[in-house]
Amino acid sequence: NLLLGYIVILILTIAPTESNLLGSRTIAAFAENAASHASGLEVNDSIVAINGRKVYLITDIQYELIKLKDGRADMTVIRDGERVELKNIQFDMTEYENGMRGIVFDMQFYGVQKTFGNVITYSFRWTCSIARQIFLSVVDLITGNIAVNQLSGPVGIISVISDAAK
Repeated sequence: NLLLGYIVILILTIAPTESNLLGSRTIAAFAENAASHASGLEVNDSIVAINGRKVYLITDIQYELIKLKDGRADMTVIRDGERVELKNIQFDMTEYENGMRGIVFDMQFYGVQKTFGNVITYSFRWTCSIARQIFLSVVDLITGNIAVNQLSGPVGIISVISDAAK
């Protein structure tokens, strides 16, 4: 099953996209008045850990940030070749129509060209990332970090997407 998952991810990674780039962990820009920039993140920082948990892809970064309850995170970044620990990076929070709160994702990341090596590596990391997120989500459910009422099936996902598009 894991091999089939890797093949599917490989096909998705190879598929042409608008930019035809792969996401990286390196910050390219911030939104105007970005709270995360004001609290310590800089352009060209490469995020390697959030709240002590290593991140390998932009999807790992997104996963860790959406779990923030208070909009604050400790981050480890690579800045100018040096490992830097940043405490209490602040993200603005927003409240959704359903009463749930989430962070405002106020940064953009550089893209990486799709080469043979990059596609193989990215696909492998993405496959591992999905497996890891499934495991961590189950752990979060068991420990109470994620409430059962926050789970959603296809109808709930479509609802959230349509709300975001409005």
